[in-house]
Amino acid sequence: IVHRPAYATSDAWQLNYNGYLAFDGQDDELVLNRTSEGFEEQHTVFFVVKPLTPGPVMAMGNQAFISIGDAVSYQLSDGSVTASASNAVETGKWSLISVVKEGNSQGATHIYCFGEELQYASTDCSALSTGDIVIGADIAENHLNGDIAEVIIYNTSLTAADRQKVESYLAIKYGITL
Repeated sequence: IVHRPAYATSDAWQLNYNGYLAFDGQDDELVLNRTSEGFEEQHTVFFVVKPLTPGPVMAMGNQAFISIGDAVSYQLSDGSVTASASNAVETGKWSLISVVKEGNSQGATHIYCFGEELQYASTDCSALSTGDIVIGADIAENHLNGDIAEVIIYNTSLTAADRQKVESYLAIKYGITL
């Protein structure tokens, strides 16, 4: 049985007057009523997240997921890391993360934290297989222990100018400094 995260709306728990979803790290997840079809080669993902412990943020299809721990990682299910940026996110603090996948060649995945591209290791970048998009869990059913204020997903790789517009919108809405 899949459980839903709690929606935190009380004044003490709001983020710049906005509620957010609290994931318990056990079994909370949201499965979007949409598959990752159309995301196989290009996509852009934004999320405002506060991880309490290292763990997954979302799964895309049957193959890829984004996680936060000692690094922000965009990984494939076979264990290979497409892109991984160390020391980008602190647990217990809100972060604005953006991931842009521009194609299937090496180096085609870019990770941004607070609007700045991170230095990261990059390996193979194959096309994704289709499947559900799941917020708060990865494909191995590990779950996020933390909070997510917002997730925005585009089925294309945004230009730098468009990415910056979305990051600015999220930063203003949630009171995050870029």
